[in-house]
Amino acid sequence: MGKRPLTSVFFGGGTPSLMAPAHVAELLHFANKLFPFDRNCEITLEINPETITANYLKSLTDAGVNRFSLGVQAWDDTLLQTLGRQHTEKQAKKSLDLALKACDNVSLDLIYGHPQQTLENWEKQLNYATQLPLQHMSCYQLTIEPNTLFGTQVKRGLWSPLADDDQALFFSFTKNSLEKQGFINYEISNFAHPNMASQHNVHVWRYGDYLGIGAGAHGRLTDTCGNKFSTRHYRQPHTYANKISSDTPFIEFTPLTQHNQAQEAVLLGLRLAEGVDIENIEKQAQTSLHEEVFNQLGLSQMLQLNFLKQEGSHLQLTPAGWPFLDSILEQIIM
Repeated sequence: MGKRPLTSVFFGGGTPSLMAPAHVAELLHFANKLFPFDRNCEITLEINPETITANYLKSLTDAGVNRFSLGVQAWDDTLLQTLGRQHTEKQAKKSLDLALKACDNVSLDLIYGHPQQTLENWEKQLNYATQLPLQHMSCYQLTIEPNTLFGTQVKRGLWSPLADDDQALFFSFTKNSLEKQGFINYEISNFAHPNMASQHNVHVWRYGDYLGIGAGAHGRLTDTCGNKFSTRHYRQPHTYANKISSDTPFIEFTPLTQHNQAQEAVLLGLRLAEGVDIENIEKQAQTSLHEEVFNQLGLSQMLQLNFLKQEGSHLQLTPAGWPFLDSILEQIIM
């Protein structure tokens, strides 16, 4: 890959806040040997509220972590139990207070669309969060995946996920509420104060290279010859560890075709409020989006319905289109 500057490091997935600060420091030291850190390198660590103390957070910042992301999910014990979370509302509030004292760049995760959740309950959740000196918030809609506890419950008819109209209502309410408090909705589920967007995630959504490390990690890498690859590590930790020792940690190291690259760049880039530059993607992928990626009829319909807007080569969602991103992508991508 050559000697590129490292602009961000993100410790995520699983529960990285169970990791000893000394291990975090060692990993960052080794990463800096391979890829010299950019002067403003953003180093984020995800935290579960039940796992931290003030001393632990201080040790992490001493190790080099300069951004915390807390998976609070809800300020409500009943909802937390429904989600299968181990922490309580009291623990979440205490952990967030400790994080805000330890670091001036703290992000919070909340989830809406729980079974039986009302808009009034969600308003209460947002109101509490916006009283805090947070720089960033991620507000995700609860998604139902197959072969999970929620997926099984929905299949058995024990409860139903939000209807499309209700999803749009929750999304619009979230966007309006947070924008009134000075947050910018820079990505479909992410809100930040000016200049405080997650550098790491924005880089990924702009289809930049990222090196996935660890069991089950995915990555996108461009080699020194300009060839782009998708990477995926073995999922099980013990398998990954064994393969590391044998120097074969990847289960997949797959060349991406020009079509793959163009399609992925559009799918990721339209998540951002800034949208995508068609000419720039075509130049990088050396392919025509209108011939190889876009369903022309679907694209035309989404433009006519004012779900998308295009100015020159720039394509982005309109405010009307934001709540329906997944459906729009289904219509415009071949």
